[in-house]
Amino acid sequence: MSRRQITGYSNPTIKAVRALREKKHRKREVRFLAEGLRLLTDAR
Repeated sequence: MSRRQITGYSNPTIKAVRALREKKHRKREVRFLAEGLRLLTDAR
């Protein structure tokens, strides 16, 4: 997995991730966002 530098909120990656807050975007993209250290540790 390559790392990308995020320099601001106008970055397309940030825009896509923030859109996942809304159900319609999650359904359209067939993705979801998981946040939180414990949740991510358990998933790992």
